[in-house]
Amino acid sequence: DLVLPDDGHMYRSDDTVTLSWDGSDPNPGDDLTFDVYLDRQSDPDTRVSKEQMSESYQAEGLEAGYEYYWKVVVSDGEFETESEIQSFTINRKPTVDLTSPEDEEILDSTSTTLYWDATDDGGMSSLTYDIYFGTNSDPDTIIGDGQYEREVDVSNRENDTTYYWFVEVDDGYETTR
Repeated sequence: DLVLPDDGHMYRSDDTVTLSWDGSDPNPGDDLTFDVYLDRQSDPDTRVSKEQMSESYQAEGLEAGYEYYWKVVVSDGEFETESEIQSFTINRKPTVDLTSPEDEEILDSTSTTLYWDATDDGGMSSLTYDIYFGTNSDPDTIIGDGQYEREVDVSNRENDTTYYWFVEVDDGYETTR
């Protein structure tokens, strides 16, 4: 039986993926070996581990933004049994690009609207935004919290003052700025 991850599980892009299963044999004295198959095909045929004795495998080199399928073939030296196939997905972090005003742009007004673009190549969920704004180079004042729109109005700015801003984008799994 495949134990972890649960079928359809979503991993963060920086998570370690460890596959685990329970293997058994009706003959208690038999030594079991396991072949692990893992790839992006719905019936995985890439053997990533051969004749291992442990009931877990740490997957490496997985790319974010893809669904992976895996199965295990157990052998007691005489007979082989193939597990069911399960899948998991590696989330791709969303990205954000500040579009207006441009970096170091001089504004004539004490109010403006901040604009940005964001993408979620994984397309797994809707994006939310936290907008930070202030006079220090790493502002900590939130002027927009958990909003869905890609713009926010800023007013009551002082003339001849440098302001900084950034946007944190969250896809429900990971946050990026």
